[in-house]
Amino acid sequence: ILADLDHPHIVRVVDVLDDGDEVAIVMSLARGGSLYDLLAERGRLAPGPTVAVLARIAEALGSAHRRGVLHGDVKPANILFTTDGEPLLGDFGVAQHLTPGRAGLDGVGGLHAVEGTTGYVDPELVATGRPEPRNDVYGLSVVAYQCLTGRLPHAGETAREVLTAAEAGDHPPLLDDPSVPPALARLVEAGLARDPSVRPPTADDVARALRASVDPASIVLPGVATQSAGPVSQGTASDLVAGILAPDPHARPEADPGPE
Repeated sequence: ILADLDHPHIVRVVDVLDDGDEVAIVMSLARGGSLYDLLAERGRLAPGPTVAVLARIAEALGSAHRRGVLHGDVKPANILFTTDGEPLLGDFGVAQHLTPGRAGLDGVGGLHAVEGTTGYVDPELVATGRPEPRNDVYGLSVVAYQCLTGRLPHAGETAREVLTAAEAGDHPPLLDDPSVPPALARLVEAGLARDPSVRPPTADDVARALRASVDPASIVLPGVATQSAGPVSQGTASDLVAGILAPDPHARPEADPGPE
């Protein structure tokens, strides 16, 4: 999938090595750490830098969607930075092709098994099993909420509780935060809507709306974390969210900086 994608804000495939037993994918190295690292260091970002990062990532998602690819795991650990602070979308490990009518795996209680990270997975995808671009719009909106507030919108001790809160749209309204411009707050809230028809229809629409939601002079990249803990982390292997079952026992809360 990555070899078919060509966008300045998507991690590039340099080579694919096959020795007959195993295959290794050589990708460009993002030396600036990740958005997860940056949030772990700073707690939250101002609206302008949030827009500077996520508008670029929205454009990367739009490019992937036009080529029929759903990322499926948009989260801070998968948003990497170059040494100059330019953001890159990485880890297409659970990406899916946007094939019309494609159904997901059967789950429990009429829901579907979906690969992704608890807290960022679109409850609509869990309910239908049919990938569509607005699933990534939802994930990007969760990341935007997290950047602006320092916490995930939907809290819970288990995947069941988090997904139940997401289903109900149960989170502190971003419009109540005076530090967030109202236009930006409305955009993020629309992206988090349980009804996909309320969300912006495409990631490109999100990119344009993000840039229009704040003072243009404030849209500056935030830089990178001052210290990166060793090699750049892509986060854990993605959790398997089967309906509203318990989380993957091997998963770690790598993508959840700040209080939930």
